[in-house]
Amino acid sequence: MITADNLSTVRRYAGVTARRLADMINVTPSFICKIESGECPLPSDRAIQIQTALGLNAEKLLLIEETCKKLKERGD
Repeated sequence: MITADNLSTVRRYAGVTARRLADMINVTPSFICKIESGECPLPSDRAIQIQTALGLNAEKLLLIEETCKKLKERGD
C-alpha cells in the first residue's frame, strides 16, 4: 500500500508531479507536499485513490518497496 513514507518515491516512479497527482485526486498540491514531508498523515482512502490514479497494482507497489529498501540498505 502507498504510505506517507513511500508516496514521493511511488509518485516519481509513475512520472507524476505533486501538482498533477493533486489534480488527479482533487486535493491541493500543498496537501501532497505535507504528506510527503511527514507533516500530515496519509488517510487510507486517499492512499487507495492515489494507487488507482497512478494505475499501480499490489505487485508494482511491492516491487517499488523492495527496491527502496535495498537502496536504503546500501545507503543510496
